[in-house]
Amino acid sequence: MFGARATYSRPPGVTAVTLAGRPGWATPQDGRIAGDDGLLAIWEAPESAPADPVGRAAVTCLAEAGLLVRDGHPLIAPVRPVPPAGTAGVSVSVVLVTYNSGEWIDACLASLRRQTHHALEVVVVDNGSPVDPVADVRRAHPEARYVRQPAGRSFASALNAGAAVATGSALLFLNPDVELEPDAIAQMVARLSTRPRVGAVAAKLRFHWAPAFLNGLGNRVEARSWGSDNAIGHLDLGQFDDRLLVPSACFAAALIPRDAWMAVGPVDEGYPMYYEDVAWCYRARRLGFDIVSAPDAVVYHAFGSRLASGDEPGLTPRKLAHVVYGRVRFASTALGGPTGRRFREAYLREDLANVRVMARRGDLAGVRAYARAWLRVAAHAWSWRSLVATLDDAPVTAEAVVEADARWPDGLTWNGVPELTLPIVRDVYLPLLAAGRTRPLPEWT
Repeated sequence: MFGARATYSRPPGVTAVTLAGRPGWATPQDGRIAGDDGLLAIWEAPESAPADPVGRAAVTCLAEAGLLVRDGHPLIAPVRPVPPAGTAGVSVSVVLVTYNSGEWIDACLASLRRQTHHALEVVVVDNGSPVDPVADVRRAHPEARYVRQPAGRSFASALNAGAAVATGSALLFLNPDVELEPDAIAQMVARLSTRPRVGAVAAKLRFHWAPAFLNGLGNRVEARSWGSDNAIGHLDLGQFDDRLLVPSACFAAALIPRDAWMAVGPVDEGYPMYYEDVAWCYRARRLGFDIVSAPDAVVYHAFGSRLASGDEPGLTPRKLAHVVYGRVRFASTALGGPTGRRFREAYLREDLANVRVMARRGDLAGVRAYARAWLRVAAHAWSWRSLVATLDDAPVTAEAVVEADARWPDGLTWNGVPELTLPIVRDVYLPLLAAGRTRPLPEWT
């Protein structure tokens, strides 16, 4: 099909599974991908796929997702830019915040040792793990520096503590549940010269357990739902690689030049968890800095330090309270003014609707989480005035920042895992493939 030499087979480690009553696949990395009966039938018999554009796109997407292997079909290797030689002079301090992260940190630090960019300093900040891991980690990784935070500090305070002792000309914030391609840091450093005032560089995050799919190319906040990673769950066909500017850099892997860090200031430690990265980046943009993407800096992220099963329970009440509070704090301090007020009012309407739904189904823990968050907003709102005042004379308005963020598509996830179905192939990926808006792929050359 699609040429005399084109055949397809199933790779080892990929199996069909049922995810909460719907078809899907298990990946060799023990992740999950949600599908549908139509695409599952093509996966089971790719030689019988329809010869029309939808069938062609379906087989292409299954192959790019790692669910099929192309046999006798020459792969077209993507051209990866070589970072300019001048990037070697940029010293990078990696700030790695850990909390009960023993399952992940060894692989993360090993990937740092494989980096082609060698001017690295590694600062590990343990954020009050119940059992102090510093001695054990130091024995395995003596090259790293260590900071031990008292229990009860926010993630944002751990970032600031690491930045305070770092000596590099750029800060690379990393989560411990990531592994970097060997040239990832070099590619991020190279992007520092793409704009006159770069505030942060966002790596391309892919799911560790479904590595063909995007965890995100930066992130953003809208006046609805929660903050979102850009293009989360989309199959990475290179369709977003030409987007130089992104709304925000996810601090799971974000490079910040020292001059931008000094101009914008440290991360707001008032965020207990979540939204601290977008708050810093949106403030940077208000102050005239750009947040740029590094699509060739590929980082694999476990996304919550777990393997996704496709049967996600949702946010715990504690995390829900943090999210509700965090997005209101973001709207009030990073946006402020009429734009921030518009976001807050939308969030309040949305939260009240969610509370009504939870109350009807007897989810009292969820109702209490919303109540705790808004009581905390009421208690803290007066103290936010000083943060808002720092942006009174900002050269970029909040409305201009928000308007620039509107061109990202919705995510393609279901119960926490990527979603790949025949309608998604037809409506999302086929137009890209037919228009040549992806990297070169064998079925479409």
